Amino acid sequence: TPVESIVFPLIQSWPTPSPSAETLLVRREGDSVLFLNELRHRKATALVFSQALDDPELPSARAVLGSAAQVMEGKDYRGVRVLAATRPIRATPWHLVAKVDRDEVLSPLRHLVFWVGLVATSAVLVVALLILLLWRQQLRTHQLELAAQGMEKDRLLRFFFDLPFVGMTFLSTDHMRWLRFNDRLCEILAYPREELIDKTWAQLTHRDDVDADRIQFEQVLSGARNGFQMDKRFVRKDGKVINAMTDVRAVRHEDGRVDFFVATVQDITARLQAEGFAQEVLDNVNQGFVVYDRALRVVVWNRFLEHATGVPRELAIGKHLHALFPDARDLGLEAYLMRALAGEMVVADEFVPRLLGTTELLAPEAATLRRDDPHLLWTLSSYAPHRNANGDIDGVLVNVVDMTALKHSQDLLIESNEKLRQLTQYLERIREEERVRIARELHDDLGSTLTGVKWAVTMAIDRAQEAALPGDEQLVRASQLLDSAVDTMRRIISDLRPSVLDQLGVWTAIEWYAGQVQEQTGLQCKVAISAEALAIELDSERATAMFRIVQEALTNCVRHAQAAHVEIRIHHEAGAVMIAVEDDGVGIGDEAGIKTESWGLLGIQERAARFGGNIRLSRGVKKGTVIVLHMPV
Repeated sequence: TPVESIVFPLIQSWPTPSPSAETLLVRREGDSVLFLNELRHRKATALVFSQALDDPELPSARAVLGSAAQVMEGKDYRGVRVLAATRPIRATPWHLVAKVDRDEVLSPLRHLVFWVGLVATSAVLVVALLILLLWRQQLRTHQLELAAQGMEKDRLLRFFFDLPFVGMTFLSTDHMRWLRFNDRLCEILAYPREELIDKTWAQLTHRDDVDADRIQFEQVLSGARNGFQMDKRFVRKDGKVINAMTDVRAVRHEDGRVDFFVATVQDITARLQAEGFAQEVLDNVNQGFVVYDRALRVVVWNRFLEHATGVPRELAIGKHLHALFPDARDLGLEAYLMRALAGEMVVADEFVPRLLGTTELLAPEAATLRRDDPHLLWTLSSYAPHRNANGDIDGVLVNVVDMTALKHSQDLLIESNEKLRQLTQYLERIREEERVRIARELHDDLGSTLTGVKWAVTMAIDRAQEAALPGDEQLVRASQLLDSAVDTMRRIISDLRPSVLDQLGVWTAIEWYAGQVQEQTGLQCKVAISAEALAIELDSERATAMFRIVQEALTNCVRHAQAAHVEIRIHHEAGAVMIAVEDDGVGIGDEAGIKTESWGLLGIQERAARFGGNIRLSRGVKKGTVIVLHMPV
C-alpha cells in the first residue's frame, strides 16, 4: 500500500546520521498507545507493540493524550532518556513522534566544553610560565647589581658584558651617553657597535616615552632614589619599535654624587605578544577565567568577568577576593579556593546567583525572589590548583561558566513536574470520589430496585404454591438470576469502595481484602498489625490511600510474582506507618527495580507522595519481592 511503501520508509529515515534517532507513527488503542511502524531498536513491533498511557514520561503516550504539537524530555520504550517532539496528523488518529537520545545531543556540548577549557587552561599556563621567566630574569639582574656595588675598584665588570640574554650598558650622567655596552644590546637595538657609540639613550627612546624616562633619571640624580625600573619602547635602526624592560641603577661617589648609571635592557616584545595572544584567547571564550595567587589576589581577569561583574581588568588585577566579593566567605567561595590551594580539584556544589554587571553575590533564597530579573546570572565555578615550574602550588585557576539558561530550564522542568504531580493527585482524588458516588448509587438505587423485583418474584412464586398451581419455571429462573445480579452488584460495590473500609477502618479492610485474595486465588495471605498501628486514627483520604496501595501490591503479587505465600506487616515508628508486603515469588531483576512502571508501582508511588510518603522496592532476604510503604501520619 502507499502507506507501507512510501510513508513508512519516509518516517523511518532520519535527515542526518544518528545512532539513536527515529520517528514513530502511533495511535491510541483504548488505554494503550499502539506503534504503527517498525521500531529501530526493537524488531517485529509494527501494529503489535503497545505501551500503557499511564506513564507521564513516555513521549508516545503524551502525544496521543494531547491535541497539539509538543516538545518534551522523557523516556522512550527502552527506558532511555530522550528529547522528543510530537505532532498530530490532521484528520487522522495518528501522531508523529520524533525522538533522539539525550546523551547523543549533549555529547558534542560536553566535548566542546572540555576542549575549550583545555585550550584556555593551556593559555593560562603559558602566561604563568612567561611570568616565571620574567621573575627569574629580575632575580638575576638584582644579583648583577650586588656584584657591581661590591667591586668598586673594577667598575667596568667585563665579565658582566658576556651575558647573552640581556643587554648591558654604562651611561654617563650628562646626556645619558653610552659609555660601554655589550653585544646583546647591539642585537636588541640592531645597531653595529661603531654606530651605537655615537647615539644617546634618549635618541633611541620612543618619543612618547622620552618625558617619563627623563623624569626617572632626574629623580635618581637628585638623590630621591637610587634607581628605577621601567617598561618602555626603543626605536631600532631599521625603524621597528620594540618593547623593553629596563632596570637602571646609580653608582655613586662617596659624597653621594652619581658617577655613572648601570642599565640592563631586556627585549620583552615577544613576551608581550604572547601575553596579548593568551589574553585574547581568554577574552574570546564565553566563560570566566580568573587566577588568584596564594594571597587570594587577582592575577588574571578576562573579558567575560568584566561583563559579568562590571569591573574592568585594570581595576581587578591585584584586588583581594574580599575586596571584589565581600560575601565570598559567607557563600563558600573562599572555602573552595582554600581547598584548591591545598591541592584539590573542586567543582562548586551548586550554582551561584549573582547580579549581572555587579560584584554582588546573592543567597539562593534572595535569588528565588528575583528569578524573573533579567540581570540575574547563575554561574557554576570549578577550582584547580595552579602550579609553577617547580610543581609548587602558587595560586588557583577558577573557571566560571554561565549556567543561567540551564537553571531556567531546570526551574521550568521542576514546575512542570510539580504541576503534573498535582494534576495526578487531583485526578486520583476525583476518581476515588467517583468510586464512592457510583458505589452509593448502585447500593441505594439499583440495590433497592433489585430487592423490590426479587420480593415481587418471590411473592408470585409463594402465591402460586399456596394456590396449588403448577410452578412457573421462568419465575424460578428469574429469581435465580436476581440472586446472581445482587451478588454481582455487591462484588462491584466492594471493588469500587469496600464498605468495610468506611465502617470498620483501614486495618480491618486490609485483613478482609487479604482474605478475599486468598479465597479467590489460593495465595496464602498473612496480615500482622502492631498494637501501635491499631491505635492510630487515620483520616479518610490517608486510610483510602493505604488500602489502595496494599490492594495494588497484592494484585501485582497475584499477576507477576508466582508466589505461594505473601505476608503483610504493618507497624508504627517515628511518626510514620510502615507497611511491608513481602512474597516468596520469583523476585525482581536488577533493572526491574528501576523500571517501576513494569511493576505497576507508578500509581502507588503517586498515592504515597501525595501524603509525603514513599515506596521502596527490593528483593527479599532469600527470594521474592518486598514492597515497603513509608507514610507520615
